[in-house]
Amino acid sequence: FWFYRILIEKHNLEISKPDLFFFTFLIALTVSSIYGVHPLESIIGGSYRHQGVIFFVGLWLIGKTVNLLSIDQKKLLSKIFGAVVLVEVLIVIVQYLTGHLYFGKPLGTMGESNAVFGFLAMGVYFVTENFPKFYLIPLYILVLFSMSRSALLSLVLSSGIFLGKLKSNFRKPMVLLVIILIIIATLYITKGKGNSRLESRPVIWKIAVGEISKKSVLGYGAESGEFIFNKAFLNQDIYLENIIIDRTHNLFLDIAMWSGIVGLIFFVGWMVLSFLGLESVESKFAFFAFLTYSMFQPLSIVHWILLVIIINI
Repeated sequence: FWFYRILIEKHNLEISKPDLFFFTFLIALTVSSIYGVHPLESIIGGSYRHQGVIFFVGLWLIGKTVNLLSIDQKKLLSKIFGAVVLVEVLIVIVQYLTGHLYFGKPLGTMGESNAVFGFLAMGVYFVTENFPKFYLIPLYILVLFSMSRSALLSLVLSSGIFLGKLKSNFRKPMVLLVIILIIIATLYITKGKGNSRLESRPVIWKIAVGEISKKSVLGYGAESGEFIFNKAFLNQDIYLENIIIDRTHNLFLDIAMWSGIVGLIFFVGWMVLSFLGLESVESKFAFFAFLTYSMFQPLSIVHWILLVIIINI
């Protein structure tokens, strides 16, 4: 469809300023990947959440396709996404009730607890826009007791979506209540967390910055994190036998590691322009909910797709 549109119907193809920034980021990522640590995997992607250059091309095509939809079709798509979020809530509840947990945590349909609850936190936007507000109650309960600090922080931003729709006399006390509950939950979780060196964000970020500085212009290629961290920890006589560290747990550090400072500049430009193009306050809260989560956790394909839908719907 898109080859036909680009080759035959060029007059119908609109290239915006955010598109140009994203294209330039893709060029930097592609060049970095060709000269990176594993060119083939960086281009076509690999196992687990190794997405590769082709994934980011597909991501852009998803956004452009959503742009072609009519207003009614976009509303329907948004409602479908809201339904998907609610189905995920039910799946997590069933996993709790039946005891199908992994180290005491539900996996949902994503294979990792933080990813599940981060998805639910971002999904507040789609539920709020399309369903009665009380549908959010089980979602909030699950995230509040998820033991995921990144999901809780994301939920703070998502809360602005539905709190803004409340009557003014209820808004302030509700905002205060939500903030207090999330602060208490975050402090409780932090107190119970271990101090594993391998899972410490500051340690991972420090190593990432050090490795990025060694190849700062173009980076190591898409999804090069596992190779880089294995080598970096090995240099410190730490062997990652039973754990995979394939991301920096920070979106911008990941982009810098993959495509260098050049790619990072154009990626940030795309993010800024995309945010400025958002028309509603609700979608801006949803954007920041995604961004907050991405500062502390690796992103799965589903999180990326949520972002492009938010930007383009």
